[in-house]
Amino acid sequence: SEPTASYNVAKNSRIGAIEKVLSHTRFLLTLRSCEGIYKSLLLFRLPSTSSVSSGSDLAFDEIFVMESSCPHLGADMSHADIEESESSLVAVCPWHR
Repeated sequence: SEPTASYNVAKNSRIGAIEKVLSHTRFLLTLRSCEGIYKSLLLFRLPSTSSVSSGSDLAFDEIFVMESSCPHLGADMSHADIEESESSLVAVCPWHR
């Protein structure tokens, strides 16, 4: 089984200036636990679901965070396709395509 780790990430931790997040649509963020265990997360900057579903020309970006590997096969999710479902956006694993 995977070792338990404490990441001590404060509820409102600052990871960088918003201007840095606006420069790209995907970012890899690696956290290190107090025990020295690493966990990688992906930050996706995507159009809001309300502007996608309404067809609005005004796209207000939202930031989504997920683990950087597929929980099923461990594939790198940084190359995941983002697809629109009925009511939201979904990251599709490249190995499950």
